[in-house]
Amino acid sequence: MLALLPLFTLAAFLATLRRDSESWRDALLPAAVVWGVILVVITEVLSAFHALAQLPLAIAWTLAAAVAIWMMRRRGKSVSRSLPLYPFPTDGVDRLLLGGIAVVLLVTFFSALVAAPSTADSMTYHLARVAHWLQNRSVAFYPTHIERQLWPGPGGNLVVLHLMGLAGSDRVATLVQWLAYVGCISMGSQLASQVGAGRRGQLWAAFFVAMIPGAVAQASGTQVELVLTFWLCCAVSAGLRLRSVGWEARSSDWAVLGAAIGLSVLTKATAYLFLAPFLLWFVLGAMRSRVWRAARGWAVAATVALAVVAPHYARNINLYGRPLGKPGTNGEVNAAFLASGLVSNVVRNVALHLGTRSPAVNEAVFRAIQGVHRVIGINEDDRRTTFLYGHFGPQRFEYAEQTASAPLSLLLIAAAAVVLMIRLRSERTASYLLAATFVGFLLFCFYLKWQPWHSRLVVPLMILAAPAVGLVLDRTMSRSVRIGIAAALFVAMLPALLINPYRPLVYRRPIYTLPREEKYFTEDPRITRAYVGAADYLASRRCSRVAFWFRGDGFEYQMWALLRNRFPEGFQIRHVLIRNASRKLPGERFAACALVYVHPEVPLALLPLPVGASPAWERDDVRIYEPPATGYQLPAARFP
Repeated sequence: MLALLPLFTLAAFLATLRRDSESWRDALLPAAVVWGVILVVITEVLSAFHALAQLPLAIAWTLAAAVAIWMMRRRGKSVSRSLPLYPFPTDGVDRLLLGGIAVVLLVTFFSALVAAPSTADSMTYHLARVAHWLQNRSVAFYPTHIERQLWPGPGGNLVVLHLMGLAGSDRVATLVQWLAYVGCISMGSQLASQVGAGRRGQLWAAFFVAMIPGAVAQASGTQVELVLTFWLCCAVSAGLRLRSVGWEARSSDWAVLGAAIGLSVLTKATAYLFLAPFLLWFVLGAMRSRVWRAARGWAVAATVALAVVAPHYARNINLYGRPLGKPGTNGEVNAAFLASGLVSNVVRNVALHLGTRSPAVNEAVFRAIQGVHRVIGINEDDRRTTFLYGHFGPQRFEYAEQTASAPLSLLLIAAAAVVLMIRLRSERTASYLLAATFVGFLLFCFYLKWQPWHSRLVVPLMILAAPAVGLVLDRTMSRSVRIGIAAALFVAMLPALLINPYRPLVYRRPIYTLPREEKYFTEDPRITRAYVGAADYLASRRCSRVAFWFRGDGFEYQMWALLRNRFPEGFQIRHVLIRNASRKLPGERFAACALVYVHPEVPLALLPLPVGASPAWERDDVRIYEPPATGYQLPAARFP
């Protein structure tokens, strides 16, 4: 029940700020942004005192809720008119759209409740870093073999941190993306109203967002794209509000914009690429008004945004010497910024959404893309523009969380762009929004190497394009065409909803039939036997102080989950024998009773033997050593 405290606080702020808004939907933006800033402040204050634990978190959120309730009572009853959270359905088609949204929300909520974290990124760093933070009672950097647990933006993981810290369980971790999914649907509708769509167009925008397969697949998982998308939508909506009043706004309105920007970039670095064209649009628009007044407003926004991200920037500067952390972001940045590389990345990223279930069709599309690459004089697997583990080949229709494709959504976005240019030229706000979204995609392709899972990373851009799609469907399509499009979107979304390979509901072994521990390994069942065996061995030895030794990145969070079940009274996991930048942190001795070495795909003969350690247990890719009696050197100041 304690995990409901942050959500209750958000609801209280929503009810409070509703009194200054025309509808609950309008109040969502300022309420969510205020709530996000409070979450960051609570995190940093408690972290400074190594107090990120259940009781301090509960006290902090209780105080925040009390302040929100006091503000609500002080403002008295609302006198503004009330509108529903979503446009009210006026005919049968509208009711079907709203019903479709409700169905998807209910099914994804059920999937989130019965699932467990399992995606590779979550096991490697999203949930693993949360486990370390809760153990250390601080978000300060700690020694780790997996540097992605340190430098990437922690915004989405901070929400998980608070809910898990309050609940004492990871059963709430999968609800964060679902809540962000609900927020994205609402913000899609809100943005549609801001670009001139009527009630039906707003409902279509919400429906379009809800039916994007990648968003549906992620709604019950533990990635952070939907959290990022929600904050991006808040930032764009805040900018459009300021634009609508000619940039003549209160400082608080500018602060909301700055906070939304800060929360976006704190969540994921792709926010810099996606936000840049929108901010350029807004800045150029502001220059047409009273320049000095707008300049003061932008100064407020920039100050608030920087304040939100400053603590994380400071930690990165302290360890890496730069605010964004590790140079090159793990080899994901293009090694050469070429026009041919941009064309290659655009074509390949689009191709991720063009796959079918027909090998012949997929092969034909692949050959065509190879022809494009021959024309531009670059190989489709050129390592300057292709991620180390990436290989471009024939693409097929996917519906997993990491790789879900959305061909129909992409087609509707392209069609909306054409209609806006030809038939709805007067709808400039919608055109500018779609143009900024497209420029964000170009920046994404220009800066980042192509990866097979980029279809997941561009879901925020698809959602930002939803208002334009809603406007076009409302203004230009007949009733019968809209019915056909709605049915097609719903059918195209069903595989991601029902037969997601890692969380299936109606295929093979449904996720709700699996034991909890087995759910953590649905993305890579191969390692189940080794991890469960290692956890059982440690439990049989009553070894609750475990040193970890990874060969680069590796799945870590499964071991946290397994040991949590076997040591309810508590345990510790810390990384040792580290060679990356985090080894520079000052040290102390950690007296571990076991050293767990994870060595995927390394032959037994090549495995190193730690000095002073002796092999005790091994299965597949996991080996356990008896550590030296002297323990291991670890940073001292980072742990309570």
